[in-house]
Amino acid sequence: MGIPSENRPVVLDLGHCKIRIGFSIHRELKLKPDHVVETPFSTKCSDSNTISGCHILHDEEVHNIIAEHCAHCKSLSGDSLQSLTKEYLGIEEIREHPILLVESALTDRRCRIAKLEDFFEEVGAQRFALANEGLMSLYACGRHTGVVVVSGHTEAYCCAIHEGILPPYAIAPMNHNSGYELAKATRDILRQGCQTGNGYHDVSVRKAVTFMETCGQVDLVGDDSSADAGSQVGEQLFKTSAKNPGVHQVVEQVIYQADEELEYNHHYYENVVLSGGTTKLPGLAERLRDELEKTKVDISASVSVIATPYREHAAWVGGSIAASLPTFQNCWITRQDYEEFGENILRRKCLR
Repeated sequence: MGIPSENRPVVLDLGHCKIRIGFSIHRELKLKPDHVVETPFSTKCSDSNTISGCHILHDEEVHNIIAEHCAHCKSLSGDSLQSLTKEYLGIEEIREHPILLVESALTDRRCRIAKLEDFFEEVGAQRFALANEGLMSLYACGRHTGVVVVSGHTEAYCCAIHEGILPPYAIAPMNHNSGYELAKATRDILRQGCQTGNGYHDVSVRKAVTFMETCGQVDLVGDDSSADAGSQVGEQLFKTSAKNPGVHQVVEQVIYQADEELEYNHHYYENVVLSGGTTKLPGLAERLRDELEKTKVDISASVSVIATPYREHAAWVGGSIAASLPTFQNCWITRQDYEEFGENILRRKCLR
């Protein structure tokens, strides 16, 4: 029996450039959110200073804000959330619906507590849950064990999950491979091309993102000297240095950290899942598979990199699946739970 529409959970994924919002699945699988709302930081916003009453910051201002304010600690005020859900979902009172919020695997306890308090104290939620972005991305493709490569606009990381559990030692940040950092590298590539007459003299990070989305690609054979700017963009993900390892090296790192005894690593190699908008670069899945085939510690393991067509929204899709499951009902934090246990309820529910 399906969940009555008036009680259906609302699933939120608050990205830096996009807010994904919608009801959990009902009778059939959803491969994208009901609505994707562009934020003032989105590249699709105009170059003017305001949009929908919001101030649009310049590239350097955006960078400063990212540095000062942890990207995975974002939340919405009660009024903003109510306005958002009323406009896009037709909900008069968001507090009457269970709310599932997708969170980054890098979120620290301080930020989790802040979100818990925001949703119960300011939003007035009656039922609330935090869902791990990596695990939700696995759920989106029917798995509960594997390695998830997450790359959004301001944040990127790899994590290894075994049977729905994410150990704290199996997470490796790689923010140098986030969309914003890749866009800055793309800007430099385009400016350097000016010396040969093939570049652009005036390139902002926003314009670089547009070029990356339309022309960026990953060649199967890495070539730093390629004359094609689009191929050079994709090659940035596999560049290695002492401080910034390539994405394939980060995957190997989390597999080793999760399974030093090599008992389950074949499960990880067989289930490498891409998640986030930056992973949409053509050729990334094939190149990552080839690189892992060369470096895998278990030569008997087969490597499979899963790149679903909806990977940009994978975390939201997985969240909508989880929120609709009968077995998830015990995972909701109720207002009674919050009032009885306070922040300590996070130790009992919403485990990673």
